[in-house]
Amino acid sequence: MATADSNTATAQDNNPRKRKVMLIGLALIVILGVAGVWAWHELYGRFSESTDDAYVNGNVVEITPLVTGTVVSIGADDGDLVHEGQVLINFDPNDAAVGLQSAQANLARTVRQVRGLYSNVDGMKAQVLAQQANVQKAQDNYTRRKNLAAGGAISQEELPHARDDLTSAQNALANVQQQFKTSSALVDDTVISSHPDVQAAAAQLRQAYLTDARSTLIAPVTGYVAKRMEIGAVVAAGPRDCVRREAPAPGDVIVLVGGRTGRDGVGGATGSSKEHTETALQNSAEVQKGDAPTERKLQRLFRDPAVIESYTGAAHA
Repeated sequence: MATADSNTATAQDNNPRKRKVMLIGLALIVILGVAGVWAWHELYGRFSESTDDAYVNGNVVEITPLVTGTVVSIGADDGDLVHEGQVLINFDPNDAAVGLQSAQANLARTVRQVRGLYSNVDGMKAQVLAQQANVQKAQDNYTRRKNLAAGGAISQEELPHARDDLTSAQNALANVQQQFKTSSALVDDTVISSHPDVQAAAAQLRQAYLTDARSTLIAPVTGYVAKRMEIGAVVAAGPRDCVRREAPAPGDVIVLVGGRTGRDGVGGATGSSKEHTETALQNSAEVQKGDAPTERKLQRLFRDPAVIESYTGAAHA
């Protein structure tokens, strides 16, 4: 009996100790779990979200080209992250390069022409001096013959000839002086670099350079591509001064301008499994292909400010 009582007392003493150890272990597990969840939230969880049907509201930056061209390469696809300054679209550079070369040649030709104007002024000045010498010579000849005729040394018939020579020389001098004034008026108060013709040619060269530089469309900000262009697409751009942004109002006139479209097969990719009848063939094109030459002509037409003003004026009339 004494042995049984001692074993029972020992078991009762061990149970509270074991229970205490288990409670401490459970508390540590709970604390570690809470600490782990807090660390995950602070380091990762609060920076990420996931859902199946959420809507994202963000700032949309509309990128509009300043030149007309055909897309030949695309630097980013839908949903790609692009950084500020990254190339998005490359247009066909051939037209812009030809325009730049033409503007450079035009500037060089204009500079040579203006230099010729300054040379003409120097030449006309020399002609004026030479003609003044001729007038003085004719004046001296007439005075001498007039004195000789008064003394009877020469006949009176020679005096009118000398007078005619003097008048002719004076008229020639007046003509050369007028030409000199005209040539001087083209270059007065200017040097070659500040001459209006040179400045106009230089402005054309700068415009051609900008057109060539704008054949590459770059990202103005860092963000994600929402809708990219397709290779081969023709992008149009109108003169900035002719673009007016106004709020739509009831009664506005909408003008639709376009060309004929062709058919992309019979129903396109989805038409292969359809049953085609004579009526279905008339309405089978689900992908319309535009007439590229007509599109280009329309784009060039609407780069003319007079054409744009005629349409916008008629719409506001």
